[in-house]
Amino acid sequence: MENGDFYVKISPELTPKLNADVIFMAALDGAGKLDPAVVNDKVWNALPAMKAGHVAYWGGAPVINTATPSGEFSSAMSIGGPLGIKYALPKLVPMLKNALAGRGNGSSY
Repeated sequence: MENGDFYVKISPELTPKLNADVIFMAALDGAGKLDPAVVNDKVWNALPAMKAGHVAYWGGAPVINTATPSGEFSSAMSIGGPLGIKYALPKLVPMLKNALAGRGNGSSY
């Protein structure tokens, strides 16, 4: 993005316009806990994909570049490139498979 961020903020009034089969979201902290802002957001939790459990969470900004499995995955996803893809893809596929099956939860990775 032009401002250097690799994410976008979505205003509450636009959240209901999100229509996806699966939500893949960087929202876990260093302890693997889901960001309270996500847990407590009624509009976000009313999305059909969220209600159906079609969600896969992964480590957000607090874990990138940390020496943890979540940090390694988050770094690979954020940095990209061939080595990042090679590292993340085998972990990503089961996460998305579980989300599509409605087995998404707050501790995907």
